[in-house]
Amino acid sequence: METVKLSTKGQLVIPKEIRDAHHLAAGTEFAVSFVGNEIRLTPLPAERRPRPVQTSSRPVGPTARLHRAVNRAVRICLGAGILRLHP
Repeated sequence: METVKLSTKGQLVIPKEIRDAHHLAAGTEFAVSFVGNEIRLTPLPAERRPRPVQTSSRPVGPTARLHRAVNRAVRICLGAGILRLHP
């Protein structure tokens, strides 16, 4: 059993080994309950978890693939003279 300390802000750090083993990522929501003299943290199902916040201005996932495909098509059209950029 590992021990953790409650911070002055009321925060606990779940040990990395536990987070990794149970696939707990930043932003995972938990139901908190008191059972007897134990505090229980139960991860909420994935559909109740918040979606990850995109911190980059660059697209990711399927959007990134679409973005790259459109850029590639535009470059091809510019090179073939099909498209022209106006100053």
